[in-house]
Amino acid sequence: MSTDDSRIRTDAHVPPPEWSGAAFGIAILILTVVLGGGYTWYYMHRDDAPPPPPPRINDEPETARALADVAILDAMSPSDDIPSIQADLDATTLESIENDLTAIDAELAEFEAKVAGQ
Repeated sequence: MSTDDSRIRTDAHVPPPEWSGAAFGIAILILTVVLGGGYTWYYMHRDDAPPPPPPRINDEPETARALADVAILDAMSPSDDIPSIQADLDATTLESIENDLTAIDAELAEFEAKVAGQ
């Protein structure tokens, strides 16, 4: 039996080129970037995009204490010289801050209990 070296062996395993894995990875990366950019561009330039939600309006009733605090702040001098600022600071009462903080804590506890009950 003679062997003919001129025939091509078709059953031999030919390894892929070394760069084929890198080229495949780069192609996937480029495809991902192009598709992601197209998706973003499409949704940013649609005419039927929903409008932004309206701003929240504070419709809670004001307490008498809050209205009094606003009146006190309105009574302060608009001047920015040192003696006017010192006079405004001296006229501001800070003794009731502990009561205010206690009231705030009570309101927060009431709110948290209402939210937890839902």
